[in-house]
Amino acid sequence: MLIVDSGPLVAFLNRNDPDHERCAELLESYDGDHFRALVPDHASAFTLLP
Repeated sequence: MLIVDSGPLVAFLNRNDPDHERCAELLESYDGDHFRALVPDHASAFTLLP
């Protein structure tokens, strides 16, 4: 199971984020059965995007 908060979600969605490549590589290569992000983290991530 992979659990993420808003930081990696923002980095994954924002190509200008310094951690974008690292987070994109992790999230795109994850082949586990479960991926979890809490609803408040989704809302937080979208408010932090440029």
